[in-house]
Amino acid sequence: MKTIGGVFIALFLFTVPALAGNPVLLPESRLLYSHNSYLATDKRWQGMHLAQQLSAGIRILELDIWDRAGRIAHDEKGERQHCYWIAECLAQVDRWSQAHPDHSPIILLFELTHTDGKAGGEPSMAKAAEVVRGKIDALFEAINPLSGSQRIVTYTQSTQPLASLRGKLLIGVYRKFNTQLFRADYPGASPRQSLAISDALDLLPETGSDTDYAAEMIRHSVLLAPRWLGKDSHGITDRDWLGEQALRRRFASLWGNGDILRLVKQDDWSYRSPHSQPGDLLIAHFLPQPQGVNIDQILEETQASGLGIDSATTLGSEPATALQAVSELPAYRD
Repeated sequence: MKTIGGVFIALFLFTVPALAGNPVLLPESRLLYSHNSYLATDKRWQGMHLAQQLSAGIRILELDIWDRAGRIAHDEKGERQHCYWIAECLAQVDRWSQAHPDHSPIILLFELTHTDGKAGGEPSMAKAAEVVRGKIDALFEAINPLSGSQRIVTYTQSTQPLASLRGKLLIGVYRKFNTQLFRADYPGASPRQSLAISDALDLLPETGSDTDYAAEMIRHSVLLAPRWLGKDSHGITDRDWLGEQALRRRFASLWGNGDILRLVKQDDWSYRSPHSQPGDLLIAHFLPQPQGVNIDQILEETQASGLGIDSATTLGSEPATALQAVSELPAYRD
């Protein structure tokens, strides 16, 4: 395994079907993931700026949208960051991408809540939805130039072989926290809550007919990533599971095919959901992995096809995977 300044260059790990010569599809891939990628700390990959992370083999970056102006931040503490605005972060990734046109697709995950920066107080449903819509609008505006250049992975392309998606970026969005605002009426609910994006954008049939936001999500090729909600022991379904299904139906009504990639934010190895299915790509950052539980077992139990995780060691320890070293072009240099 190669290194850059003592940091392991990650390996892409493909499932056993790749050994038979079948093309590896994006939903089947096992990719290295950087949590809170924009923070400039010494935690895991965060000590490397975005271009360095990409050169090290990371293919899933996570960015938190802090306010409706498009600010990227984790909280109000003012920590040092590699980039501070959606457009700025995208520009850094885009520069690296254009310098390495044969790279495997990069997944950009944007996390958001219903709060607008430091604004305090518990918002009404209407106010919370307004904030979420404002953040989505800021994301749309920032990715417009890339959409025009046809470098964003579209809904149709999202299930294609990795080889056909080289040089492209895939955009996903999910809500912060695993308890739903206005729907936390069960014992043990986390006090940290966020409004489901589906409710804010009126994606669900029970909150109204499909709106322009459904069409805009599809037009901008932004995937809605559901978040695993606890262990489903309370019988409460994540609203963004339902919203993702509504987007899928809307896409099928327009294009005749609802077969698109589903990104799923997984919060813990032990979480299970009756909604997961073959073709899902799970993304998790909680470590360490439980003793005696391996990645193939997790994928089998969840029925998912692919995995994104922030430990190259964990991925590399799995005996049932085929290793294919990244051959990305020369590593990034300051």
